Amino acid sequence: MHRAGLIPTSAVSHTGDGFLMALAAGAGTFDSFATPLFGTTVDPAFAAINPAAGSLSIYGQLGVNADGMRFGNEAASAGWDTMDYTASDMIQNGIAPFWYIYDSSDAAVAEILESGVADDVVARGETIEELALDMHVYTAALKSTFDAYNEAAAAGTDAAFNKPAAFLTALTKAPFYAVKVYPTTFGSAGGVTTTEQGRVTRQDGSVIPGLYAAGEMSNRYFYNENYILAASLSLYSTMGHRAGAAAAEDAMAK
Repeated sequence: MHRAGLIPTSAVSHTGDGFLMALAAGAGTFDSFATPLFGTTVDPAFAAINPAAGSLSIYGQLGVNADGMRFGNEAASAGWDTMDYTASDMIQNGIAPFWYIYDSSDAAVAEILESGVADDVVARGETIEELALDMHVYTAALKSTFDAYNEAAAAGTDAAFNKPAAFLTALTKAPFYAVKVYPTTFGSAGGVTTTEQGRVTRQDGSVIPGLYAAGEMSNRYFYNENYILAASLSLYSTMGHRAGAAAAEDAMAK
């Protein structure tokens, strides 16, 4: 996660305490664990300074990793059904932070970007070399990447990553800006093993008395490698009800 700079979009209270507690009690775990990607988000530190930062588009920009190199098609996620493609490219093709570069051709966008410069959440440079220094990336690498991207934009064809011509826009007007963008996750498929009633089990299948789990605490039974949006609502309410019923049944039996 540190290498990719992943940011979870779940509630801030989701810190894994319940999972760690269950493990300490001897709970069994699944053979595999998945953390599906959600998409990307602009640097939260920038959004905290200027909420308009969240309106910045990344599709028509040049995206680079910490080495100053492109890592994929910046417009790969230009659609709800493809929302995790860009995040996947980030994780597979570079080390965080990931930067998106803008020029000053759009005055409204430049105004938003300028608002983050003083607090060092947005890098700025009158030239691409100056921008590289402010980003703390390799100057030669970024300059080469920048030039190649603008050449592709001028030609209308991106041989490197097949970015659609509609989003392939040259960056030519100084000053230039760069903003950090992070891949995000929105759920997990894993947790601890349980019975069909939500009683937590050990690795050998025996039940741990008085311990119950539902929701993301134990959901690997229900997912493959994809976390299905909205499906968790009925799934978790159902399993929560069953676990609660099991707890009541066990309490009455004592």
